[in-house]
Amino acid sequence: MDRTLPSIPVELQARLRQCQTLPSPPKLALQIIALIQDPDITIEKVVEALSKDPALVVKILRLANSAYYAHQRKVSTIEKAIMIVGLNGILSFSLSFSLVQSFRTNQLQGLNFQWYWLRALIAGSACRSLAEICHRHDTAELFTAGLIQDTGMMAIDQIEPEFYASHDVTRTPHQQIMVWETEQFGVSHAVIGSWLFSQWNFPTTLALAPLYSDESHPRSSVPDQELFFKFVALACSLADIFLLQSGDDVILSVADRLESELGHGALALPTILKSIGNLAQEHASIYDIECGDEVSAELIYEKARDLLVARAMQSPQPLDVLLSEMISHPLASEDSPPGSLRSQSH
Repeated sequence: MDRTLPSIPVELQARLRQCQTLPSPPKLALQIIALIQDPDITIEKVVEALSKDPALVVKILRLANSAYYAHQRKVSTIEKAIMIVGLNGILSFSLSFSLVQSFRTNQLQGLNFQWYWLRALIAGSACRSLAEICHRHDTAELFTAGLIQDTGMMAIDQIEPEFYASHDVTRTPHQQIMVWETEQFGVSHAVIGSWLFSQWNFPTTLALAPLYSDESHPRSSVPDQELFFKFVALACSLADIFLLQSGDDVILSVADRLESELGHGALALPTILKSIGNLAQEHASIYDIECGDEVSAELIYEKARDLLVARAMQSPQPLDVLLSEMISHPLASEDSPPGSLRSQSH
């Protein structure tokens, strides 16, 4: 199933356009979006734009000086940070930080603030972890896609505050939340988010990502784009495992999708879950997002491991071969910064 940028009911468009408290990207974020799509981009243009936000500069330098890059000399300028992290990595990190910084100033009404940002944090971390094990070059873009894919929920919360107040979304699978939204508004938060991103001139892949974020089997006519969307969809399912204390059937289903859609053995899931927990804690400090015990992956790791090993015991494949899958996947190190791009460092 291929998708184009979405349209939404005219009445809903009017409500969104008239809402004075609707989340919107700051001027700097719009400049970064323009730079990402600029065929004549230069380091000078990037430095000029990013230097206007002192808080962002501090975050960029913190990123470049992290243990992940193991740089011998202290990085003190954006130019040097770009050389270490890579131009695309810096732009994607800057966009995600700028959006989060701006969106978090919005006062949520009926939507649980802590739950919303915790889920965003876990989904972004899951995107990055999956991208790392598949050696993707667009790790930072995937992190951003996971982080902001529920932006439409903030929009719904602003135009109809009582909607989420009357639904316990913190204990509900995202697919069911989308059913409730569609019944009420004619479209889900995924469609609204994608529509907003298209209005803000986001790059097409990033604008389309919310449409696929809660689909089990996303499809696109562009193979690499389809894989991008599969990462986002899987990341959202992984976020539900953390936040909903999912049952055995959900864990097994995600493990099987990991194998069928990404080509990694199902037994790799426990290690991936542990990596996501580590990454989410690191991202929380960078993005100033509170996270509690929900991102502590030890119990989730043990549950998934025991469940998958028990199932593997019934497999005709030798157990030592199956168990090797669990420890053979190079995941992001615990010192890896959010949005980092291994293959783009130059």
